Amino acid sequence: MRGTIIERQIRRCNRNLVLVNVGVIGLMLLWVILEQRYLYNCLAGPFPVAAADLQGTPSGKQEFLAVSDELEPVDTGVYLSHTTNGTETSKDYFLAARVGERLLVIKSSSATPVKHYEGALTPIPTDIRDLIEADIRKRGSGQFETLFLPFMLDTSSYRSDAYLAIGLGLPIFGLCVYNVKKALARMEDIQQSPIHRALKRYGDDVDQIANMLEVDAASVNVNKYSAFTLTPSWLLHKTFFSFTPFHLSDIVWIYQKRTQHFYYFIPTGKSHAIVVADAAGRKAETDLGRGKSSAKRIEEFTGLLCARIPWVVAGYSDELKNLYEKNLRDFVESVAKRKREVETTALQPCLNCNTLIPIDVAFCTFCGTAVAPPP
Repeated sequence: MRGTIIERQIRRCNRNLVLVNVGVIGLMLLWVILEQRYLYNCLAGPFPVAAADLQGTPSGKQEFLAVSDELEPVDTGVYLSHTTNGTETSKDYFLAARVGERLLVIKSSSATPVKHYEGALTPIPTDIRDLIEADIRKRGSGQFETLFLPFMLDTSSYRSDAYLAIGLGLPIFGLCVYNVKKALARMEDIQQSPIHRALKRYGDDVDQIANMLEVDAASVNVNKYSAFTLTPSWLLHKTFFSFTPFHLSDIVWIYQKRTQHFYYFIPTGKSHAIVVADAAGRKAETDLGRGKSSAKRIEEFTGLLCARIPWVVAGYSDELKNLYEKNLRDFVESVAKRKREVETTALQPCLNCNTLIPIDVAFCTFCGTAVAPPP
């Protein structure tokens, strides 16, 4: 197997798996480094603080605080309403509590004052400051800068972002570590690779099969259609993380998949894909893009496949889908029966799509083109 396309694809898939997952782990560690101050406060906070200590500009790493003194806040009359689809879902109220010579703005989910608050010191939003300042000017009470501290105590859930990060990050981190270990194990033992296991379906001597596939792939009669490569005897499906070899004798069903695309309810065209299914229940799909040229390439591709395996079931229906997914054995047996019939029937190629069809039929079973009767 050494030096063959199979070995190269196994190395490529394992390398991509390691690089992507190590990259994700690196991004997660970078986030931890950038957010180390926030994470430190989540783990060690809230830190008790006396109200008098809030009069100066706070410094240091401690930003998640619990005010230890009893406060007597009052409602400023300013609130922020949150709506969803025109319906009010919640409100943020802005209270004011005297702290030494000045007032501290407190953002709270409740208009009812309490004596103790905990939260993070954050800048006062400009719109909230403007509303409070307008009320001060109306009353002639003085200047905002002299009456209020330049920051507020935001009592919103400080750890909510940390909970979300942990809930999403830990499973992703664990999955990445698992994938890296799996890829490294496959690098050490090539037999653990799913590509190697897929080839064992065609015989125990995987090295011999790999060498045969290498010779087949080097043939001049090779056609590429996006992720599919069609050789004289194999159909190879290549993605970023996987490589799946299908022997043509194993393919039992092919069909075209069309997807209508919309942009704000306006149709923007159809994309065309081809799906291939084999006797083991494996499926592979590749998208050939949009437009008439893509549809033409799919016709060309399916025509080539049908010419080489004329017994294959071509086309889609819900009945075929149910039969393949729920009773694969009967599906495969029906294809085997078609194969025996084809092998005992005189065939001719369709002039339009090159599909092999019996000489006594009037229309091509794949593209529907009228066939000239034999002389």
